[in-house]
Amino acid sequence: MSHKKRSWVRWSVKSFIACALLLGSYLFLNSEKSLEIAVQLGKAFLPGDLKIAALHGCLLGPIQIKELHYTDTDTQLSISLAQFDWHWSSLLQGQLNLNPLYIDKLKLFIKENKQKKTESKQKAILLRKILKHLKFNSVDIQQINIRTDTANFILQGSLHQQWQLNWQLNIAKIADFIPNLRGKLALQGKISGAQGYPEFYVTSQKTNLKWQDWQLKQIQTVLDIDTAKNKKWLFDVKITQLNNKTLILTPLQLKLSGYLVPFSLQGSLSDFKLYRIAEPTSTASVLIPKTQINTHLSKYGLETTLLAKQENKNQLLVHLLLPGYRATNALITPKQLINAQIHLSLTNLNLLSKFIPDLKNPQGFFDTHVNLVGPLSLPKINLSFNLQQASTKIPRLGLNLTHINIQLHTDKKNTLIGIGHLNSGKGSLSLHTKTQLAQKNFSTLIDLQGKNISLIHTPEYKITASPQLKIEADTQQIKAQGLIIVPKASIKINTKNTNLVGLNEDIKFVGNMKKSTSFSFIFKNDIKIECGDDVQFQYQGLKSKLRGSLAIKQAPDHPILATGQLKLSQGEYNYYGQSLKLQPNSLLDFANTPINDPKLNIIASRKIWILPQLSAPSTSAQIESKLGAANFIQSALQDSQPTPVQLDIGLHLRGSLQNPTVVLFANPSNIINSQLDMLSYLITGQASKQLSTASTQLLLHAVTHLSGGKSNISQFINKAQQKIGLDQLTIGAKPIFGPTTSSLQQNTSLIIGKNLSPKLNVTYSLGLLNAINILEINYLLNKNFSLQSTNSNFSNGIDLLYRLEKY
Repeated sequence: MSHKKRSWVRWSVKSFIACALLLGSYLFLNSEKSLEIAVQLGKAFLPGDLKIAALHGCLLGPIQIKELHYTDTDTQLSISLAQFDWHWSSLLQGQLNLNPLYIDKLKLFIKENKQKKTESKQKAILLRKILKHLKFNSVDIQQINIRTDTANFILQGSLHQQWQLNWQLNIAKIADFIPNLRGKLALQGKISGAQGYPEFYVTSQKTNLKWQDWQLKQIQTVLDIDTAKNKKWLFDVKITQLNNKTLILTPLQLKLSGYLVPFSLQGSLSDFKLYRIAEPTSTASVLIPKTQINTHLSKYGLETTLLAKQENKNQLLVHLLLPGYRATNALITPKQLINAQIHLSLTNLNLLSKFIPDLKNPQGFFDTHVNLVGPLSLPKINLSFNLQQASTKIPRLGLNLTHINIQLHTDKKNTLIGIGHLNSGKGSLSLHTKTQLAQKNFSTLIDLQGKNISLIHTPEYKITASPQLKIEADTQQIKAQGLIIVPKASIKINTKNTNLVGLNEDIKFVGNMKKSTSFSFIFKNDIKIECGDDVQFQYQGLKSKLRGSLAIKQAPDHPILATGQLKLSQGEYNYYGQSLKLQPNSLLDFANTPINDPKLNIIASRKIWILPQLSAPSTSAQIESKLGAANFIQSALQDSQPTPVQLDIGLHLRGSLQNPTVVLFANPSNIINSQLDMLSYLITGQASKQLSTASTQLLLHAVTHLSGGKSNISQFINKAQQKIGLDQLTIGAKPIFGPTTSSLQQNTSLIIGKNLSPKLNVTYSLGLLNAINILEINYLLNKNFSLQSTNSNFSNGIDLLYRLEKY
């Protein structure tokens, strides 16, 4: 046999074998057995358990699957019925063509695993790549339900020549998909239209969401995208209320529409009310006008214009350009260039009072231009800010600010430079500022120079100052240093209470103080304050002029400390109706101590006349009865009595403001030896044993406040009780019925009692702290019954009392 014949025979045999193998493979793949073997191989490699009740068809298709159930640790899949025919010839074109496809009751549950989050994302990316190569021409879906721990997706409908798909998506924890967004979201939509040009329609049910500290209430959205020839789209979102802790925006509606190719956008943001929550029970609102929005792709890039105008008075215009941006760009990156111009002009400044309630009747003109050029991550800012011919009133501080002019602008070094001027009272204040915009902490220098400006002008405080301060500030701290001269001031603090020495009992500084407001800034201050010639100071019963200076220093996490002395001159101290003259060496001393707790060295006294103690009791009684009378000296001379002695009697206030102590003194010191008599002479002009009932009450009140109840008050009460002939004279808590509170209250009172007979008792209580006086008459009927008549400021009544004693 020749070589050619042998070659032909070998080729024929090989071709026959290849054809036989191909034919056998085709016959095998086209048999139901091949499908069963493929399923068995799948079970061997799958990590879970796969069960199929019925399987019909062949591996090359068509395939019918009934009651498929698959379960593993993370996935549960069940399909009631699935039919499809995949055209293996399309694999040669890189596509997987499943036509026709029929699915009935597909349920998929995927258990979320946080540890496999990265792996899940990789699988999702791989799934998107696979779906790119899938081709569906005929699909019928009775129901597909895909469920996870936080979401549930339902799909049903068909796809033939037209899209007819309906879907629902419920997300229980939207934060798993959008960080910092909390709440539930329910979406539903449909896909319709021709197969090549589907139309997408999406709506959301009303829901409440929260993003950081913003609450979005009653959100409802509509999205309609038509991919047909006109390629239109529409987006509409309604928010009933958008609010945080200080602002409320209501209601909001954003409407946008445009074309996909070329991309364009037109729309508007409806006018809405902006509320500032000033207090829990009151709000201030301002109407924000309708905003027009226009966006389109031009040869320069993506251009956007926003315009908001309010009756030709106030206007906001924004023009934004993203150079080189095209519709093919997926996302806007931080490297994207930006060119933006923002112009805001206000000719009506009344809206400022809505956000700052303390400002009343603001007037003036405001105009600002902002240009942003460069990458989005760090654009260069060019700003100009002008506030001209402005004025406002601050009734809370009693101020009327006029001739307010402030100008700010940026230079080539990206530094914001500002100058300003304003008048307050009869003085003026000027300022110069520099802010480094290129620095992350926005380092700022402020120079304040003022002369005789009114800082506050209220009935309690009237302060005129001339500040010379330099302030360094950034986003973390504020540091101030300089000098403040106070040429004129009138300070009145708690002038209704004239009992200065009772502070340690009536006013508790430690433990009962309101919590101070915490600031996010760190304060570092080094300021000197000088008092001029006309600084009037009133604190409770103290009236005086202040002279001197203080060096104020403040460090982080430390109280404000002061060093220096404030001398009290040309003053007096009103103590229980008596005017005591301040001594020249009285002062408040600050030795690096908290500014609200200076050391006290206040001496106040008055001159009185008293008679020396006489040996004859009758003569002494006659003379002492005339003490305090206006014609005492003349009467004494006429009666040829000894010459009265003039004394300086007063008090020396020492210690600190928060813990003061008082010492009584008399000069000469050998005339009055008893502290109780010193106090009695100081406030009544008489000795303690000569007092009337009214004077006794006054002295008791003074003794209680003088030493916190730890004085010789019991000795004095015993003397007064014996002198007046009372059966009861005490200070105690008397229960009273408060008509405003409808409850029993304890009232500190001076209680005076007298037994007129074994069965009749009269008690009278004088309120020391509250002006409530009560007269009670008790009459004992027998061992168990008694009558009690009560007469007070608020009510009168009579009660029948029954007493039961148990042994």
